Amino acid sequence: MDANGISSDGVSNGRRRVILLGGATLCAVAGCTDDGAGGEEPASDRPSMVVRNATLSETTLTTEETLEVTGVIDNEGEEDGTFHAELRMNDVIVETEAVAVAAGEREMVEFSGSFSEPDEYEVRINDELAGTVRVELPPPEFELVDTSINETTLAVGEAVELRATIANVGGREGTFTARLQVEDRTVETEELTIAPDESETALLVYVFDTPGQYELGLNGTSIDTITVERPAEFEIDATGISETAVFVFEEIEVAVRIENVGEQEGNITATLEDDGEPIATQEGEIAPGETATARFVVSFEEPGAHPLSVGDEAVGTVYVRECERRVSETVTVSSGSARTYEFELGEYEDIVIAVVTESGVEPTLSVTGPTETLVDGETAETIDRSITITEAGRYEVRLENGAFLPWREGRWSIEIELCRW
Repeated sequence: MDANGISSDGVSNGRRRVILLGGATLCAVAGCTDDGAGGEEPASDRPSMVVRNATLSETTLTTEETLEVTGVIDNEGEEDGTFHAELRMNDVIVETEAVAVAAGEREMVEFSGSFSEPDEYEVRINDELAGTVRVELPPPEFELVDTSINETTLAVGEAVELRATIANVGGREGTFTARLQVEDRTVETEELTIAPDESETALLVYVFDTPGQYELGLNGTSIDTITVERPAEFEIDATGISETAVFVFEEIEVAVRIENVGEQEGNITATLEDDGEPIATQEGEIAPGETATARFVVSFEEPGAHPLSVGDEAVGTVYVRECERRVSETVTVSSGSARTYEFELGEYEDIVIAVVTESGVEPTLSVTGPTETLVDGETAETIDRSITITEAGRYEVRLENGAFLPWREGRWSIEIELCRW
């Protein structure tokens, strides 16, 4: 091989030799001439050699393909002779072949080889033009080198991510369109421009919106099977409240049983709301088909009705009341003694009356309102009454001793609380 990287050895195959064409500056046979003659002979004895019908197998090919050049050598003389056939590229001899041709006969010469560099070459056998051949680099050729998938089991709404590495094993830069296919349907594409002997990676993403099993492919090549499941889906199975009527700051427990009716494990944040306002949260993971109980311990600062819910599910209403002690005293009484207490009460407020007496005292309780009597002379040694007011206005609580105490005085202890819900 010479300094230009041109091989002159060839591989002999009869008269066909495989050579490296293009850019050669070497005549392979010593003494060869451009007219194919070797040495001087008398004109009458000299064979007369002519190259005819020089042809090319291709006029366009790549550096990886083989060109065949053929020609016919006619000996028009009267003597046998040897013709030095010269394969010329752009007037540079790149190979020779000695062909023995009998007088009046013809022989075929054939050259075969490939080009190392792209270019345009004028090809001759000696002075006979075979034609012009255009040599190009091989076209881009793409190979799938590697693929990876983030998950093969997904939930509805989650995305599969396919990374595909593509190599260009051809001779020219080219564009490869990576096509992500689901059940042979193209759902996502990405174009990659890849230089020769280089590789690039495409990232193709697709979100599944329906559960099922799907065949994933890339440009017709099967990659894997994707299972798409229903995501975790939570339903409230049961609820419970330890107390529905409490005082302010009195703690209660609210229990909510939650079931995962989906096909995947999921994390749930259960939020207990009081009339739409969050007041407590519980977090946890629940496997498919399993249930878990969220327990909330809460109290309320404000009296009134507190409708509780978790999500869209109503849990129940807790009624909270706040009480103020308005009367707390011990009274010494005699026969016919009485005490009267007056209060301005609102609708749905409660009045709570507790009376404890000593022996010999029989208190009689009466409660009257703006338009009616709520308690009419109730007598007992111990009184414990809670009365809900349905009409706002002024109310009178009267406590009278109905027992006769001729020789001593008695006592009672009374407490009255006003409570609002």
